[in-house]
Amino acid sequence: MTYIEFFDNNAIENICSCLVSAPDRVILIGENEKKMQLHAQRYHSLFQKRGTNIEFTCMTVNKNHQQEKNRLQKIVDLLADIVDKYEDEECVFDLSGGDDLMLVAVGIIYYRYRDKNIQLSRINLRTGGLYDCDKDGVLIPREHDPMLKIDEYIRVFGGKVVYEREKVSKTRRWDWTEEFLEDIISMWQICRENVHDWNTQMDTFAVTDIVPPSDIVNELMEKRLITGDRLKNGFYLITYKNDQIKECLTTAGLVLELYITVKARMARDGAGKRIYNDVCNGVVIDWDGVSYRKGGTYVTMNEIDVIMMHKLIPVFVSCKNGNVRMEELYKLNTVAERFGGKYAKKVLVANALGGDTFSASLFRQRAKDMGIRLIENVQDMTEEKVEKEIENLWRKKYRIKKIPRL
Repeated sequence: MTYIEFFDNNAIENICSCLVSAPDRVILIGENEKKMQLHAQRYHSLFQKRGTNIEFTCMTVNKNHQQEKNRLQKIVDLLADIVDKYEDEECVFDLSGGDDLMLVAVGIIYYRYRDKNIQLSRINLRTGGLYDCDKDGVLIPREHDPMLKIDEYIRVFGGKVVYEREKVSKTRRWDWTEEFLEDIISMWQICRENVHDWNTQMDTFAVTDIVPPSDIVNELMEKRLITGDRLKNGFYLITYKNDQIKECLTTAGLVLELYITVKARMARDGAGKRIYNDVCNGVVIDWDGVSYRKGGTYVTMNEIDVIMMHKLIPVFVSCKNGNVRMEELYKLNTVAERFGGKYAKKVLVANALGGDTFSASLFRQRAKDMGIRLIENVQDMTEEKVEKEIENLWRKKYRIKKIPRL
């Protein structure tokens, strides 16, 4: 089987059909051969790591033919050559990507070769649904539900999730035991009751193991997340339950990230299936997928607090347990646009935005303009409310609180 894909800058549209049913080859058609070759290498590597060998070939339409009539004829001739070359096997035109002129060319080819084994199909990336565009009742065989893991998704867009690297930040690898999940919930319960003092306490833990008594310290000891030996001056010499708990309690804001991560990992649909097939927090992304440049200068990297994957839809989440600046919106928007484009969902969880102040209203309006969903005051929400919010983050539409005119 041969898939013909019209090259799209949104990389996921070029391989969505392959994720449903792997063909023998994929022919990418576009104008920029250098860019297509780079993408083709990424795609081949992705499927090879999955144990599937797909041949990716790139064919270009000459950009010198600027007049639509000439360009249309060039596309038609190219598609005709492909159909003639592979006439002994099924050719599937994936209409998920491509511009209007390319789709017109497909219509011409389909009519011209209506006696051949040609299929027209499209995939809805948001739902994973297959569409029979030629209405002949035949669909490509559905071997898999189209989905990617987080690191695969970032690779497709030319980046790399950093797990191991010396002297720079890296994505954490947690041991997700039942006990650790319960400990995260316990830490969050303490955090939500002391949301304004939590980060300050974490900053103190980060620099010393000798701390004065406080409500947070006392509650952590009650939950046996830390133990404390009382010193003569009334301070405690604390010891953490384990290394994972120590990392949680010495990094400001991490507990909120983990709480959102846990709720996303636990989210289920009506049939009991996981809503998000992959969830990770503290994801460090290397923008062009290499370790470092000559001279030891590291490439552009960003850290996203939480990323969730609903099949082929990524949800980028920024979590702020304390004050949040306007630049956080731009950082979130930049990374989500680079590694997700029009299908990416952008969410900011903020616990201390500032109520109905002028600056908070301006912040909310700017988030709305950027298509960033705001979830405020998680500490005041019920468990059910938080779970409902997270279950719906991947969806196309959501309600935004109306902002009064300034």
